[in-house]
Amino acid sequence: MSGEKQNTIDAFQDAVKSGNFDTEITLKKAKSIEEFTPKFWTLKDKQFGNLDNSPEDEAVCVYETPMEGDLGFAQSLAVYKRRVKTGSYGTSQPILLCLPNMAE
Repeated sequence: MSGEKQNTIDAFQDAVKSGNFDTEITLKKAKSIEEFTPKFWTLKDKQFGNLDNSPEDEAVCVYETPMEGDLGFAQSLAVYKRRVKTGSYGTSQPILLCLPNMAE
């Protein structure tokens, strides 16, 4: 394992042990969906579509958080609105749901 990858793993484990990580998405506007991802969170999947029949599309994202749950790390769901004029994504407040890490 490369030293850089091991450093990343060590930093994640230290953050989980100490609770030194973001517990919510705080960014309100970004050019790309990836920019919303807090440090130590993992963007697992994203889908785009029109959820509310408005002129703007939405992006729905699933994150794995560093918050420990019953079956591993908690999952969160966020919905972002795409701004037609700028092409950027934003939200006044991401819709976040913490989901248990379900065993398949």
